[in-house]
Amino acid sequence: MLREKEQMEKTKEEIRREKDKMAVMETDSKRTEEIEQARKNIKLERDEVQQMKIEFQDQKQVIERTMEIL
Repeated sequence: MLREKEQMEKTKEEIRREKDKMAVMETDSKRTEEIEQARKNIKLERDEVQQMKIEFQDQKQVIERTMEIL
């Protein structure tokens, strides 16, 4: 009877540990997803900045040509 009780306690503890591991894995998974989304957002922002630089250069060239004509 005592052994059965000890075995049940061990089993309960193992179940608790497994649940804790699963909770940590789930949290890590969510963090990984958040990090990936942040990376995508950063890339989009970089692309937008690059596009703005190109547009600025185009406008600068137009202004320079206009100044030459004047």
